Amino acid sequence: IVEVQQLLLDKTTNLNQTIATTGRRTRKQSREILSLGSEQEQLAQEVDSVAVIMEPEPVVALLLQTAGDQMRQAQSGLSERRTDAETTGAQQAAIVVVKDVITALQPPQEKPAADNSTQPNDNDQQPADGEQELVSIAARLKLMRALQFTINQRTTTLSKLPIEETEAERKILADRQQQMAELAAKLLAELTGEAP
Repeated sequence: IVEVQQLLLDKTTNLNQTIATTGRRTRKQSREILSLGSEQEQLAQEVDSVAVIMEPEPVVALLLQTAGDQMRQAQSGLSERRTDAETTGAQQAAIVVVKDVITALQPPQEKPAADNSTQPNDNDQQPADGEQELVSIAARLKLMRALQFTINQRTTTLSKLPIEETEAERKILADRQQQMAELAAKLLAELTGEAP
């Protein structure tokens, strides 16, 4: 997903630079931009499918939904034949969100052994259930931080635009913020052993 989104961003950026250099957009470039918009929508749908699969882990699903929203925002710009900073910014934001998910879900790297022996050590043990859960909690915290950062960035961007043009997206962000608060309360309850 990251590689495909990066490719779409690169193509959009190149088209924008070419159009800026020549001072006009050709019919061929217009068709290319519309084609990029179609590819962007397909990628957004793929991300939505992955988000559905990840619903058992709500913060992951929510972040992937946010990435899908960014991709649809870019698709909207491309469908209007825009290759501007707003369109490429949405593409870049989608890349950052997906990378955050990938990074947070990677297992922690094992510490290198003190000696270079390849013999198994009887003292090597698998992490206890509690330790395994802490890894999951650490990943969720990283994802929640990434999600809050994304919500904050988009809120700042929208605050500079007329309310009537962004009302629907503001409602989506408010809903995401509410879901984020609920996830944080649930995680806190897990950590303290109290009911949410």
